[in-house]
Amino acid sequence: MNTMLYRTSCLLTLCALTGCSLAPDYERPAAPIAAHYSTQDTSATASTAVLEDGSLFYTDERLRKLITLALANNRDLRLAALTSERLQSQYRIRLAEQWPALNAEISQEHIRPESSSDTATYGLAISGYELDLFGRVHNLKEAALADYFSSVASRHAAQLSLTAAVATTDLSLRADERLLALARESLQDQQQTTALTHKRAAEGLDDERAYQQSLSAEQDAIAAVARYEQQRALDEHALLQLLGVPELPTDIPSAAIAPVEQVIGDVPAGLPADLLTRRPDIVAAEDRLMAANASIGAARAAFFPRITLTGSYGRASNDLAHLFNDSVRGWSFSPSVTLPLFDFGAHQANLEVAKIEKDMAVAEYEKAIQGAFREVADSLSAKATLRQDFEAAQRKAEAQHRSAQLADQRFQVGRDSRIDMMSARTAWRDARQAQIQVSLRQQLNLITLYKSLGGGWDRQALLSHMRPAT
Repeated sequence: MNTMLYRTSCLLTLCALTGCSLAPDYERPAAPIAAHYSTQDTSATASTAVLEDGSLFYTDERLRKLITLALANNRDLRLAALTSERLQSQYRIRLAEQWPALNAEISQEHIRPESSSDTATYGLAISGYELDLFGRVHNLKEAALADYFSSVASRHAAQLSLTAAVATTDLSLRADERLLALARESLQDQQQTTALTHKRAAEGLDDERAYQQSLSAEQDAIAAVARYEQQRALDEHALLQLLGVPELPTDIPSAAIAPVEQVIGDVPAGLPADLLTRRPDIVAAEDRLMAANASIGAARAAFFPRITLTGSYGRASNDLAHLFNDSVRGWSFSPSVTLPLFDFGAHQANLEVAKIEKDMAVAEYEKAIQGAFREVADSLSAKATLRQDFEAAQRKAEAQHRSAQLADQRFQVGRDSRIDMMSARTAWRDARQAQIQVSLRQQLNLITLYKSLGGGWDRQALLSHMRPAT
């Protein structure tokens, strides 16, 4: 009776000790950034709805279709998804190591001719189950889980980067189409101007210098057309690569007719800087930090004994036909203890590596936050100046357009020459090209700002695997 009580108490003690963790308590590092951005009004408050729902920012029909196509076919995003699935399977392996593995065994032995006997056995066996007294297996599982969470967040970050890249490339392609069309119109007018100055020089109405200047301007116009054609081709190739398709589907509107201005939404002001801590890449960095923290616990547990249990239960018979009737029952239980004595400092070195890797993970986490803060601050600073640039370019284009209209009217009544009228048209097209380029920079900066803030995330999907810091 006393022996039974002793064994029971020992078993209960082992069960109580199982799962004790030697990992340090996790504490989220303080974000090494200011509470607000220097270029925004700290008294303003903003809704984060546009950040959580990408459809409120990417409102253009063509752009939405392109983003959907890219998310379904992009190879980089597919690799990120496969990496996440692989780490999930690795976590399941670590999770299974917490429980005993039960195996079924059956065998039959024939001995001829020395002995005319057959032996058959069957049974269940538990092989190599480790009692996790010091949390080694538990911390390995926690590290694998954090690595998996990190891969999920990295997949979201890759998705946001892909979305921003598609939007940037598509808007650049649209601008290429408009700039190319204007360059071709300018070339056509310049060719007419060159022909006219050549005729006037031949008739002695102008000197040769005017013709050569016009011819030089024509060559500049030809070079501009070639330059915009090349840029358009490069952006087309880049867009197809991002989309992962050989050509665009026919139901997607052409870039030549798609709008080039006011294609995307705006980013609200008054967003707090701590919003960055929920950006997918920063979430991934923190998960990697959690994995490194758990690895310290596994490294510490290596200094303590490891208790492994092996057991079996089954039946044996000299006749396979009577294995389940007249067989003899048997069982075995074989605990073993492995106690580290001398390993030339290997365990200590492993612990030091784990601590260094955690310090590196802290540095990477802080670096990610600082980098994200700078991205947002730069984009916010550019947002104000680009708005002013666009308004100035717009006013100039409107003025040049009015000037070209007046020059055309004066030419119709004979008050201005054809050369004066075409010069006014060229000035208007130059101003229009500058307006398109400033508008493009303004919208690309908004895309960068939206991406820097983690805009377009699947918030519920991210929060489903985020764990609160202690």
